[in-house]
Amino acid sequence: MSGPGIRIAWFGCLSAAVAGLMPFSPVRTVRAQTGVPAVHAVLFHSPMCSYCAEIIEQELPPLIRTYGSRLDILQINIETPEGLSLYQAALEAYGVDGGIPVLFVDDTVLKGTAIPERLPDLLDTYLNQGGADWPAIPGLAAYRQSLPDTIAATPTDTPFPPTPTLAAPSTAEDSDGGAGGVVRVLLFFSPTCHYCGIVRDDVLPALKEEYGEQIIVVEADTSTERGYDLYLSTCGFFGIQRPGVPFLLIGTQYLVGSTKIREQLPSLMEQALARGGVDWPAIPGLREFLDAPAADSGHPDPGIFEQVRANLARDPLGNAVSVIVLLGMLVSAAAGVVYFRRIPAALPPGFPDGAVPAMCCAGLAVALYLSYVEIGRVEAVCGPVGDCNTVQQSTYARLFGILPIGVLGVAGYILILFAWLVKRESRGRWKTAAALTVFGLSTFGFFFSIYLTFLEPFVIGASCSWCLASAALMTGLFWLSLHPVKAALYPPAPEPG
Repeated sequence: MSGPGIRIAWFGCLSAAVAGLMPFSPVRTVRAQTGVPAVHAVLFHSPMCSYCAEIIEQELPPLIRTYGSRLDILQINIETPEGLSLYQAALEAYGVDGGIPVLFVDDTVLKGTAIPERLPDLLDTYLNQGGADWPAIPGLAAYRQSLPDTIAATPTDTPFPPTPTLAAPSTAEDSDGGAGGVVRVLLFFSPTCHYCGIVRDDVLPALKEEYGEQIIVVEADTSTERGYDLYLSTCGFFGIQRPGVPFLLIGTQYLVGSTKIREQLPSLMEQALARGGVDWPAIPGLREFLDAPAADSGHPDPGIFEQVRANLARDPLGNAVSVIVLLGMLVSAAAGVVYFRRIPAALPPGFPDGAVPAMCCAGLAVALYLSYVEIGRVEAVCGPVGDCNTVQQSTYARLFGILPIGVLGVAGYILILFAWLVKRESRGRWKTAAALTVFGLSTFGFFFSIYLTFLEPFVIGASCSWCLASAALMTGLFWLSLHPVKAALYPPAPEPG
């Protein structure tokens, strides 16, 4: 699988260890004096985010001491109902993705490590311009009016704020855990996801064995209509793009990927239990999902056609693009056979042989990025069409379950480029062998891309726009290899002397 460009925008705040001595009040702010130019900013954070704690406890105090009344930072805890509502309103108003910590200053948004890196210079810029008013976040003015005009109390004086939740379903499983001592976890998974299997078969069973009735796990299969609808609702609730699976929620904290879940979930469990437990987040549609947890269990497994139809329906737009690309590649394969039989052996003047290295370099960049995603198990930047994270986290992202497809693509593009260089610079049998190598590698990559493109809409139920870009590049390389290999196999007879 492949994808163009190396652009990682992953500023999540889901670390393992978080200090318990973090200020839990929804506001901790230094009030600007009247008439003094000041910069007014809003910082959204969560007490369960250790990097948020680092920003608040280590990075902001020196700035507050330096700027004094010229800096007014309103810190809003997204684990309160009011804070979460403002957070979602801010993301929508500014058109940015979710993630904490996130700081809004005038029309500028800083996330994660960008806060300590850019905020000092940004403050100087705004102060030189006469200051900056509160950011244009819907509902912020009413929220500020509801706050006491004082600096927050110390952490020990303020209890942990309640998490916005649904009323817990009244089941025997819930009641056995005891009131106030149960942590409820929601896991989104796919049966075709290798890393989901690690979480379901290794990570969660170990936690259940350790915590017993104190942990309740509900799994939502994104390959089903109910599970996928809840998955989309959850992404909308948190203001994030579809992050792929495994995707786990505990309160209003979410973890993506088996590595993050394995490393950080135990710490989040301890924090949640120290707070007296965590209820289900107030995600639209979650209550209905919980009220019918076994709705699919009494039905037989769907037939192959029903499953294919369900997979296609999961992402109609992205899968439709994949099907169109697949049909185009199949037509190209048939047309390539006819074209090879009809073309003359001699290369025509102006044949675009120089396009091969350009296409190889583009494909190599794509394959390198997807190798990074697959090996590092990080979240890919998917773009507006498709759900590439689900594709990259599926079992089909690794050949024989071992070799990442991106790495295979890197090797393929390098070998094609090397063989093309040999063909260009050599004569005789070496030139023929190199042309055959370019043709063989391009043809293998082309038909393997057809196989992978078929898997995306019909088997995985998700499509990767960057994988489709790689498939298009392989199709082009296949066509560009046809004429040179025929010219190498059928060289013109030498003219009589």
